[in-house]
Amino acid sequence: MNYETANRAYRAWLLSKPFEALRFALPETDTEQQHPLCVLTMALVLGRKKGSALAMPALLKVQELCQSAGDFPLAVLAAEYAVQFGAAPEPQFSKLAAVFSSASAKLDRKSWTPPLPTSCKSIDGDLKLDEEQLFGRAEKQLESFLMQDLPASKDSVPMLPLFSEIDEQSFTALLSSAHLRHYGADEYVFSEGAYGSEWYCLLHGELEHYRTDHQARRLSRELAAASVVGQEVLTSDAPRYSTLRSKSPCSLLVLQREQVERQISKQAKLAEALGSFCHRRMLADLLVFNPILHALRDQGEVLSKFKAVRFEQGQTLLKAGENPNALYCIASGAVQVTRRTKDGEIMQLARLGAGEVIGEIALVLGKKITADVVAEHATLAFELSKKSFEKIMQSNAQLLQQLQALAMSREKEHAALEDAENHLVVDHTIPIVI
Repeated sequence: MNYETANRAYRAWLLSKPFEALRFALPETDTEQQHPLCVLTMALVLGRKKGSALAMPALLKVQELCQSAGDFPLAVLAAEYAVQFGAAPEPQFSKLAAVFSSASAKLDRKSWTPPLPTSCKSIDGDLKLDEEQLFGRAEKQLESFLMQDLPASKDSVPMLPLFSEIDEQSFTALLSSAHLRHYGADEYVFSEGAYGSEWYCLLHGELEHYRTDHQARRLSRELAAASVVGQEVLTSDAPRYSTLRSKSPCSLLVLQREQVERQISKQAKLAEALGSFCHRRMLADLLVFNPILHALRDQGEVLSKFKAVRFEQGQTLLKAGENPNALYCIASGAVQVTRRTKDGEIMQLARLGAGEVIGEIALVLGKKITADVVAEHATLAFELSKKSFEKIMQSNAQLLQQLQALAMSREKEHAALEDAENHLVVDHTIPIVI
């Protein structure tokens, strides 16, 4: 049975349509090979609707089958459901850790690739079956599945974001502190500007991850199964810098910051691995969400030049009248760009958030900073020194042109803002340079 049919079956279950789920999950013939996701769906329907004793052993075997095939998302999904049906969590999570953690001898450098969409089977033939007939066929299929021998396991399994970077103990601890959550199509998991304490791993479905910059441009990417997202809550109490929305019914593994922090306090290796992962992921997000950084050549080498810097609320990143020594990419949090008027009042010129770059204009123009940039609340930024910046520009002529265009754009934006604030006396002879 193909993946698209299995996908339709599981989505029907998520949408509370158990009999439609069974019609898609049941094979067209008794000899047809069953997709693990179809078996999982049949187990869920029979377990929830009929209290079938076949549900838990079938889910455990799906987990084992998917582990041997290197299918991390479906293996975790089966394990989580098996725990809901009464399986002991630690043994199941330990089995997953043995295959997918950094201790696994099967890890290779290929990342997880989700199956490609295929055609879906017709369910017209199963529409004639009533509920009891559907249950009867599904029970026979589970019985048959439980009697089958597992195929030989693959020699290698794909590298996973985060989970393949931590040891077995840390892996098991993370899964033990997580729980499943489901979303329908077009639901918001989190929104830009909102506070949160959860981060996520996508097990099934499709997610869109996007942010809106200060020019109202929407910058987005689609996330596939096994993606980890929202991890910025581990490094900052600032509002979310992006929005996460489900494009289809989804199953997510949800991890709470407080629970993870408790695990971190017990395991130094986990703390180190999470810190490194968050650092790399936030830089990677900046490359996706910032059009200037996205245009860089030799991105890997450039990323190695950035240093993480934390600013507390009210702390100054750039000060008017000083020569810039670095530029900053805001990873999480927000800053206010302000200037003092001739009357001594402080005027806010802009508010910049995650994904924005500050200080690059002054570096490009070789001028002093003419506005203060202050952290609105706890803000994490990546600093690139003036020396490193100048070296990068030597091999990025196109980017230099973009920065010069950005300098002109920002001057126009700030001048328009100052004109709107006509009750303030502002020195228009000083262009805004940050």
